[in-house]
Amino acid sequence: MEPAEKYFKLSPAAPWPGGAVFTAEGPGGKRYFLREASKAEAGAAPFLSHPGLPVYVETVKLLKDGKGNKFLVYEYFEGESAASLIDGGWTFTEVEALNLGYETARALKYLHGLSPRVAHGAVSTASVFRAGARVLLCGCSVSRDTRADLEGLAGLMRALAAVPRGGGFSAGYSDLLEALGRPDTEAGKALKLIESLGTQPLFRIKAPPPRPQKGKLPLYAWPLAAAVLFAAFFLAFKFRIDYWPQLRARRNIRLATELARSYPCSYMPAPAKSGGYFENLVFNPGLEGPCGWQVYGGFSRDMIKKGGANIAGHYFAVKSGDEGIYQDVDISQYSSRIAGGGCNAKVSGYMKAGGDGGDGEPYIYGYAMRSADDYVYLSGFRPVSSRTWVSASHEWQLPVGANKVRVFLNSSYRKRSFLSKKAYFDDISLEIYCP
Repeated sequence: MEPAEKYFKLSPAAPWPGGAVFTAEGPGGKRYFLREASKAEAGAAPFLSHPGLPVYVETVKLLKDGKGNKFLVYEYFEGESAASLIDGGWTFTEVEALNLGYETARALKYLHGLSPRVAHGAVSTASVFRAGARVLLCGCSVSRDTRADLEGLAGLMRALAAVPRGGGFSAGYSDLLEALGRPDTEAGKALKLIESLGTQPLFRIKAPPPRPQKGKLPLYAWPLAAAVLFAAFFLAFKFRIDYWPQLRARRNIRLATELARSYPCSYMPAPAKSGGYFENLVFNPGLEGPCGWQVYGGFSRDMIKKGGANIAGHYFAVKSGDEGIYQDVDISQYSSRIAGGGCNAKVSGYMKAGGDGGDGEPYIYGYAMRSADDYVYLSGFRPVSSRTWVSASHEWQLPVGANKVRVFLNSSYRKRSFLSKKAYFDDISLEIYCP
């Protein structure tokens, strides 16, 4: 098979010292490097094999300027020369520089140890390539001057030290450069000198991958990001306003239904109040238990204390936002009036903020219920922040069909607020008014 038929789609590649280099497509669609070579290089290349050198495949003749020139074929590798990295702004740590120098010195020791001896003759930042974790010494002029190779190695390491990363290089690195310039230094000694500076065996150090090119964001990126942020904010706001109260209401209903504990009560409701159809329908706390009230979040005797706003009797103490006391109030006796519309429920009582700094916020809310799954959330009660007993009330319009009102006492309207500690309630009443 003629070489022209084996390798095609030639295109210029990053230059190697000593001749033009091309990439080409070969048998099976594989990619290769083709490098123009002198007669001496073409004769030596088939006998050179080392991990620090490109992998030789064959020598072919290709027409160039009307003449058949010899080209060396090497396996393709992805990588950049040290010169290209430096020109692109890459900086090197001392360990990276030592690694490049060490691998180059290994390749030189191999070449200098051949018989007859082979010198690379063109060691520089342009001939040392970093290909992933490998360091390759590319190009060659095939000379006998091994001293020039050591001078080239010193020049390579001096160029790497000119662009340090993470601070300057150590004094030992400068001593190494000086030692490489001595007449008695050869490749094997250079290896030992370089390795003596490393904190670990340098042949185990894997060079980092080439730094990716920085690209500019497309013009639409910022408007798109702004639109996404706005949409996220809008959805979060809508969830907080439209859905969170409903979810919280359903959670409280479920907790009150599933986790509540009832306690016996021998106390009668508070006395009815005169005027219209107002009537207090809730029980107030007593010694034996919450007296008609139920608890979720864990009931304790500390919830009921003697005394209160009117000294005599007892009152509730709610310690955190996770505790809740509630009472279901039957209003079915007003069903016919509620069905006509216009009936209101008024909740009132005495409240006081407690805890260090008075950071509880007594808060009352409720549900007007048609059934366990059909209810209307009653809110709008203004929290109390006073550390002395104050009277507070709020009035809600009852929806048609309501037959029960569930009244909740909470230490704060902020769920799980770490600022909420204790809140006190006394003489709670629920009154129904139908004009």
